[in-house]
Amino acid sequence: MMRRLFRSLFKHGWFRKVLMVVGLICLCVAIWIGGPLIPVPILGTVWLRATAIGTILGIVVLVWLIRFLRRRRAARDLEEAILPPEPVGDSKVLAERMTGALATLKKAGGRTYLYD
Repeated sequence: MMRRLFRSLFKHGWFRKVLMVVGLICLCVAIWIGGPLIPVPILGTVWLRATAIGTILGIVVLVWLIRFLRRRRAARDLEEAILPPEPVGDSKVLAERMTGALATLKKAGGRTYLYD
C-alpha cells in the first residue's frame, strides 16, 4: 500500500521538486542551528555558516540551470533534425504542416516543449 503510494507520488515531477526544496531548507536550517552546537568551531561563526549555505544553494542552482539549458538545447536540436533545411517535391507541404505543428507545440509547452 505505502509502496504504491510512493511510486505514484514520485512519478510526478512536481513532487520531486517540492521534496528537493524541503530537503534543502532542512539542510540549511541544520547547518545554521547545528553549526554552533558541534564541538569543532568551524561552523561557529555566522559568516562561515552563511558561506556554507550559500555554497550549497549555489551548487544546486547551477545544477538545475545546466539541466535546463541541456534540455532546451536538446529540444532545439531535435526540432532541427525533424525539419529538413530545404524540402523538395511533396515534402514542402509536409514541412509546412510540421512547422505548424511544432509552432503549436512550442506555443503550448514553452522552451522544452518536445521533451515535456
